[in-house]
Amino acid sequence: MRYQYYLHIITTAALIFLIENIALAKKPLVVGMSFAVKTDGVYHVITDGKVTGGIEHDTIVNSLNNYKIKFQYVPMQYGAKKIKTDEYDCISPVPTELKGKSGFYATKNPTVTYVNQAITLKSKSYKISSLEDMYNKNVISFPGATKYLGPDFKKMAEHNKKTKKYKEVQKIANSSMMVFKNRVDVVFMDKWAFTYHSNVDGQDLSKIAFHDFFPPAPYHMLCKSEQVAKAYDQGYDQIKQNGKLNQIFEKNSSASSK
Repeated sequence: MRYQYYLHIITTAALIFLIENIALAKKPLVVGMSFAVKTDGVYHVITDGKVTGGIEHDTIVNSLNNYKIKFQYVPMQYGAKKIKTDEYDCISPVPTELKGKSGFYATKNPTVTYVNQAITLKSKSYKISSLEDMYNKNVISFPGATKYLGPDFKKMAEHNKKTKKYKEVQKIANSSMMVFKNRVDVVFMDKWAFTYHSNVDGQDLSKIAFHDFFPPAPYHMLCKSEQVAKAYDQGYDQIKQNGKLNQIFEKNSSASSK
């Protein structure tokens, strides 16, 4: 009798879990996405004000392939409000003010991982082993880089600013060309974004040296449903294992895919 009782409990719980997931799968998930650069063409593609592609979009779609998903762009300062008022089912990245809050479930796997690197022409033959080697070189980076790349980078940027050798460029699409045309010595930006824009401009990436100084920067998604968060993590593990995740990165960094 006790065995039958526990079997009934387990079966009922599994049935409830299945029903909840079926219900969630039928109703489109509304996913809010916040990001600093709206036109990077790599991680996020916007068409008529809607998020229609990019690495993060494709990663979420393929990880949650049993769900219908509606994506919406939202400025970062409004993301938390949107999910708290039930306008969104999920938000990426996780709003700072909602980290660890009850009633919300963060994915264990990232939706996007930025790979920021120092990028130079091989022909310059720079011997670069630390950020101090960037002192007095002409350096450009993405907006807000001094906030995200750590104290050593900020120190280098402030040093170079004194001689007007550090600048943050709003249009990251221009950064790759500035390296190839030898207008700057070093550009700090995401590897995949640089690769994409170089391909768009028809540049030869074999001329480029990529220097690692920073660990990958992963960002996660926050959901109101624990089932959705778990489903995402399971799906992400699958596409990582079967090679689909690598295909997503390669497709979105190729000019021919746009």
